[in-house]
Amino acid sequence: MMKWLEKTNFHKKPLPDQGSLQGVLSLHSRVLAWPEFLIKTSKQFQRIWNCCGNYLLIAAAIFVILASVFGDLFRFFHSPQHHYDFYNSYQAARALYFGNDPYQSGSGWYIYPPFYAFLLLPLAPYSETFAHLFWLGVNLLLILLIIIWGLRVLTSIFQLTLNCWQAAGACALAILLSQDQIHQVFIQGQNDFLCLAGMALSFYWMERKPFSSGIGLGLAAAIKYQGIFFLPFLLFRARWRVALAMVMTMVTCELLPALIAGWGRNLNYLRFAFKGMANMGNGSGLANDQAARVPNVLWSGNISITSGLGRIFQAHHWSANSWLMVMILITLSVFLALRWMFQRQNIPFLYRTPRTLGNVHKEKMIFYLECCVLLLCMLILSPQCTRRHLALLLNVNLLASVMLLCPFSQIKRWPVLITILISQLALVRPPIPSLYFYVDYIGLPCWGYLFFLFVIIGQGLVYYRRTYYGAEQSNDNFVNLVKAIDKQAIS
Repeated sequence: MMKWLEKTNFHKKPLPDQGSLQGVLSLHSRVLAWPEFLIKTSKQFQRIWNCCGNYLLIAAAIFVILASVFGDLFRFFHSPQHHYDFYNSYQAARALYFGNDPYQSGSGWYIYPPFYAFLLLPLAPYSETFAHLFWLGVNLLLILLIIIWGLRVLTSIFQLTLNCWQAAGACALAILLSQDQIHQVFIQGQNDFLCLAGMALSFYWMERKPFSSGIGLGLAAAIKYQGIFFLPFLLFRARWRVALAMVMTMVTCELLPALIAGWGRNLNYLRFAFKGMANMGNGSGLANDQAARVPNVLWSGNISITSGLGRIFQAHHWSANSWLMVMILITLSVFLALRWMFQRQNIPFLYRTPRTLGNVHKEKMIFYLECCVLLLCMLILSPQCTRRHLALLLNVNLLASVMLLCPFSQIKRWPVLITILISQLALVRPPIPSLYFYVDYIGLPCWGYLFFLFVIIGQGLVYYRRTYYGAEQSNDNFVNLVKAIDKQAIS
């Protein structure tokens, strides 16, 4: 440590008179520089990381994927079956295939629109084992495609030139940050990566093929209701062709099961599925023969801020109206804070056309950051968000990984590192069962991602300024004075 400080000559730099304003400002700038000294790695460690770091990340990511795959296979073949989500989806597809009601099949927990069961129809004639293994392979392929599309978008909008090992290292770190959610998707045989693939493909095609981009979002929204939130966002960004294609795709997908079930029965299935949304706010829930069994907002598996505060208010016998008012205030505060962050960069936050910023590349970067904002807010403030649903943040974690491993010069990495650590610590499952219960009870994982939201978007806007405007010339006279005094003191 002492040798390192001697090389920097930090202790040899003379300080001006401490009683003068000049000395105070210089001392202040030196003190503020200490965190940078503390977080800088030595040249030797940096060389080791450049040689081995990406390889270690790639090896760890491969290990995580293989462990998740073998964990899923072990659970499927050696544990009691019919207690995971894919079983209900598979049985719903078989029911639709044989002309029965998909919502009364299996254990009765199929809650998606009939289109998802229609999508699984090719697997209906085969055994459950074959269908499960096939779907596991589909999820593995989807992860690969999501990462590739996401990285190509990021390298384009940030104008990055990465070699194959740097790119693989960033992708591996993103997988490691989402390893728990990936494991749960594999274990339960869920469709989160299918929806995320539609979103990732949509972002990839947004500028070049807007109609195809809307088809990707429409497919995602036809399976999971959360995708519908992209529709008003597209309208406020004047993406008319994307929005039109999204609506047309959603309507087409929801009507496709009529080819098998008939128009009348398909409309009844759609009504049954959408009525299940009422169960989220209904304490007793609707009867199983009236609506899909969508869990209540206060269900213990939900970890969103909305669910966490709702459980706290219910435990203290506070009114539901107070809970609603608090959530409105939190949502409004998040919106105003984000609006302030974007307007500081002279970026309209409410309504904007693709030509407002005057450059298609600028618009593409800001649009991508706003999509990350929408995904994060859609999950952390949602009435339905489990730990598994955070798998939808795989590309957001990829953005954080690129910022951490492939930074611009003069852009600090420690805010990204700290926010990644905080969000990951909030996701840790404590070994004590009672403590683990309270972590999810208050929605701690989503509180961690709320902090993650502001830091990552703030850093993204810094990257935006550096990419398209270069090093900013500060108009702050105090900052300029500190820099001038520091320069004089060093000389």
